[in-house]
Order: sequence, then C-alpha cells, then structure tokens
Amino acid sequence: MEKQRAKSRYRLFSRLLTRFFICTFFFFSSDFLFSQSFREKINSLEIVASENQNMYIKTDLKFEVEIPDVLPSSVQVKNTDFPDNVNLKSLRKFESFENNSATKLEFWLSFDKVGTYKFSKLPVLINGRTYYIRIRNVQIEENPENMNPRVVIVFKNGTTLYSDDFYSSKYYSEKTNSAIPVFDAKVGEKQEFTVYLQYAAQLIQFEWDLPKNSIFTQTKQFEITEVKYREKKFSKELIPVATFEWSGLAEGKMTFPEMNFVATGYKGYKTEITFPSYEINFVKGLNKSNSNSENSIYNNAFTFDDSFFETENNVYITKEIAQNIADLRSKERNATFDYLVKVKEREKTEDFFGFDTSAKEFPVKLLYFCGFFVLFFLLVLIISAKRKKRITVIFASVFFAIFFVATMFCGFQASKKYGICVEGILQSVPEESASSKFEITGGNRVLISQQSGDWLFIEYGDVSGWIKKEYIIIIK
Repeated sequence: MEKQRAKSRYRLFSRLLTRFFICTFFFFSSDFLFSQSFREKINSLEIVASENQNMYIKTDLKFEVEIPDVLPSSVQVKNTDFPDNVNLKSLRKFESFENNSATKLEFWLSFDKVGTYKFSKLPVLINGRTYYIRIRNVQIEENPENMNPRVVIVFKNGTTLYSDDFYSSKYYSEKTNSAIPVFDAKVGEKQEFTVYLQYAAQLIQFEWDLPKNSIFTQTKQFEITEVKYREKKFSKELIPVATFEWSGLAEGKMTFPEMNFVATGYKGYKTEITFPSYEINFVKGLNKSNSNSENSIYNNAFTFDDSFFETENNVYITKEIAQNIADLRSKERNATFDYLVKVKEREKTEDFFGFDTSAKEFPVKLLYFCGFFVLFFLLVLIISAKRKKRITVIFASVFFAIFFVATMFCGFQASKKYGICVEGILQSVPEESASSKFEITGGNRVLISQQSGDWLFIEYGDVSGWIKKEYIIIIK
C-alpha cells in the first residue's frame, strides 16, 4: 500500500515537473521570439531629416523617427554624442499622433560647417534593453542668405562653369598659372549656353564684349535683365539671365567672352562680378562623339533646346519643360487603346528630369465607355421588362448597376483638374501681400481646387495654397 502511494506521488511530482519545464520553455522561447522580432523592427528604423527643410548651416533642422509598439515612458535615449560641428538643440519624445502604440523621437540639430555628415548609431534604452538606431547621412550646404552673388554658365552639353570657382576647378593649372580648355569644340559649330545668376536679388548691369574670330549672338533674354527687383526669398536656385550662341571661326584656344555683372545680393550690397578666363579649344573636323563633354546625353535626348540644365544636383525648370510635361500628360489623359504607350512616354521624360512618375492621369475616354454600357443595359432592361423575361431583367439590372457606379466614379475622376507647376510661391490668401508663404519647386503635378481671378488654389501632398495662374500649366 505504501509503495503504491509512493509511486502515485512520484508520478504526480514528475507530471508537475514536466509541465513546469514545458511552461518555462514556452515562456522564454516566446519572449526570445518577441525580442528578436522587435529587434528586427528597430534595426529597420532610421532617423531622417524631416521633409521640406533647407539643409543649410547654422539653422535648426528637425530629425525624427517613430518607434513602433512601445510607449514613451519605456524609451530613453542613452547617448547624444554627435560628430564635430553638430549641435543638439533639443530632444523630445511623445506618443505618435497617427499610431497610439508608437513613440516618436524628434531631434533638433544645427550644423556649423558645410559638408556631408556621417553619424554613428544612436543607442536607445527600450524596456530595459539597449537597441541601436541608424541615422541617415546628410549633406549640409551654405545658407544662400550669407552668400555673395555669382555667375553660373551652363552649356547645352551639360558643362557648368562658375565665376567664383576658376582657381580651384579642374580647368586651371597651378603649375603653369593658366587655363585648361573646358572641352574641345568643332570650328564653326554653335556652342549654346545660358548665363545664370545665383544668390542675387537684382541684376543692375550686364555687359559683354564680342570675342575675336568668332560669331557671338544673344538668342534670348529673361525677365531679370529688365532691372526688376525679385522678391526677397533666400534660395540657391539659378536665375536665368540670357542665352547665347558662340561659334569659333578659327582653330586654337579661345577665352570665354568677357562678361561683367553688377548685382545686388540678399544682404543689400552691390557686387561687381567679372567672369574668369575659361577657355574652349576649337578644332577642325572634330567628331562629336570625341567631345570632352561628360554629359553628352543631353545633346539629342529631347527636341526642345535650352529648357533643361543640370548643375550640382539642382534642376532649373523652365516654362517650356513644364509645358512639355503637361502636353504629355494631356495625351495620356485623352488616350484610348494606346494609353499604356502614352504612360511610358510620359514616364520616360519625367524620369529624365528626375520627377516623380508614379501619379498617372485618369483616362477620360473610360467615362464614355462606361456611359455607353449604362445606356445599353438600360435599354436591355426596359425591353426585357416589357417582354417579362425575368432572368434577362436580373442580369441587365446587375450590369446596369455596375456600369452606373463605374460611370459615377469615372465622372468624379475626370472632373478633377490638374496642372504642372512652374516654380512659384504659395500664398495663404490670393493676395501678393499675404504674410504666410511657401515655396514650391517646378515640375510638380498639383491638384487645382478653386480659381479666384488670376489666382488658383492648388493642393500638393499635405501642402495647399493660392498661386498665380501664370505659374500653372493646365493638363487638358
């Protein structure tokens, strides 16, 4: 009897011990799996600069990251050591407005010098464990407000020259104290280029001398040459002054035509600018394929001439480019069976200029297609009802309802009015004296909601406001 009791106790004890080990195993394995899954989420995070910021030195810039599945009380930033010339202005954590179970971290940093900044991972204590979050590298630029006006020359082949960069550029030799030819050009062939002004509020004077042994012609001049004072907005955009054509008539090195400017900078001071002695080497019988240009892809890529120039990752968007994109989108919008072909043509062009190609135009011909079938099935429904064909009535009713809803949807989409923006200023109210203003870059596709006189109310992402009608090319 005693032996049987002992066996029963032993069996009971072994069962309890087995269950204890099983529960312990599942507890720790689930905790381990959860921690591994959470760590993978943290490893995928990245602290990035907020959008719509000018990445200038000595300005407070906002960086942010959202940590999922954790409350602010469980998060603690362990270390805020940043690289040299980076100053932490403030740091805050709060519950995300979009996701109640997530924590948002915001950092406000200031940079003392121009350059590319690389960061170490930021250690963060979450629920007693240390995790490391990446910080995306950033490129910090000089603040245009503090820059002196300068002249930028952009050739049609993509070559770019700067008035303040001659002695530190690859086109100047310190050993010989002389210029190195920018590129080789064929004698008699037109070299088209556009003169830009940068970091300036007003052009007061612009003069040039005709070079010897060459043909030098001004083909276009822009608004700034009319001595109009531009709105005082600090920007690094290139302001077009004039477009020229230059043809060398003899072999040899020719110095770039002498140009003199007087411009007013953002600080209000007048500055005299003389363009340096850059040289072009004119050669007889030069094959275009042997040209020294690094960006010859631009020569024949598109039919329009001086609309596009790329300089130091900045793209200047002219009205001609915006019109071209709007025309392509209009063809896409009104396409029928060749809709996909028109989409590819438009995407190819927008991709060339670095625009967002994701937004497609709604094919308005689809509205007529759906409307036709609405009438067709309505007619079938009426005839079937008169002839008392119940099955046909049911099918006709179903298809009529489907195409009726589709027609309403297509009508709603077709009624939306879009346009391509030429670079301009958004105002809070349709008045030039509005205090609240926002700069919008050229080439963006915007939704047009209202019109008031010469003003249009547009929406672009989370940004909306009034803009002059002349800065919007309508997609028809």
